[in-house]
Amino acid sequence: MSYNQYDNNIDVVILTSEVSNTLGTIADVTGMYLPMMANTSYEFECEIIWRINDTGRGIRFSINGPANPTLVLLHTEISNGLSSIVNNIARAYDSGLGSTSIDAANTNSYARCYGFVTNGSTAGNLQLRFSRSGGIGTIIYVEPGSIMRMWRTDPSN
Repeated sequence: MSYNQYDNNIDVVILTSEVSNTLGTIADVTGMYLPMMANTSYEFECEIIWRINDTGRGIRFSINGPANPTLVLLHTEISNGLSSIVNNIARAYDSGLGSTSIDAANTNSYARCYGFVTNGSTAGNLQLRFSRSGGIGTIIYVEPGSIMRMWRTDPSN
C-alpha cells in the first residue's frame, strides 16, 4: 500500500497488491481506505481495476466508515464489458447494486466509485468494499494500480 498526503489536501492510496474475495459477502478491499476526521465532510473517488473468473457473474462496490454518518452518497460505474456500464446510486454504507455479468472471464475491467460522506462525531476510515453478485466458487479480484482519493470539503480546506 502506498499513502501520500499532498499540499492541495488530497489524500491518496494506491493498491500495490491484488485483493481477492471468494466468500460472496461484502468484504474490505484490504489497503483501500483513507482517514476521516469527526464532524467533517469529504468528497471521494475510487478508480478500480478488477476482474472475475466467471462470465456469468458480476461485482459490486460499496463503502463503509465510522458509525452514524450524516450523509452518504455513492455513485458507482461498473463496466460489464467493452460497450456496457452499470450505474448505481447508494445512500448508505454497504448498499447499492452491482453488475450481473461480464463479457470475458479473467480480463481486467474498470469501475469508478465516487461521492460524498459527512462523518459524524467519530473519526475513522472510509473503506472501499466489494462482493460478487452470486456464483459459488467465483473469485473476484481488485488489482494493483487501483486508486482512492479523498479531499475535505467542510470545514473548508
